[in-house]
Amino acid sequence: MAERVTYGDLDATLRSFGFSVTEAPGKHRLYRNADRDAAVMLAFRPFDDEAPFFSWGAVRGTLADWGFIDHGNFFDIVRKHGRVAS
Repeated sequence: MAERVTYGDLDATLRSFGFSVTEAPGKHRLYRNADRDAAVMLAFRPFDDEAPFFSWGAVRGTLADWGFIDHGNFFDIVRKHGRVAS
C-alpha cells in the first residue's frame, strides 16, 4: 500500500466528523460521535506514529458503516482532514 496514515491523521479525520475523544493514556483513545452513536477505539500511540491497517481499517469501516463517507473516498478524506499530508 502506498498510502501512509498516522494516528494523528486518524484523530484529525475523526474529529472533523464530530467525534469526541476520551483517553486512557498508555492504553487507548475512544472516539465517539454522539449524534449517530458511532464509536471506534484506537491504541494510545503518538500522533506521528504510522497507523497499521487494522487501525485505519477500523476508522474507515466505522465512517463508512455509519454513513459519513464511502469506503473508496477514505484516503482522499484523510489527506484533506489529516494533520499531515499523506
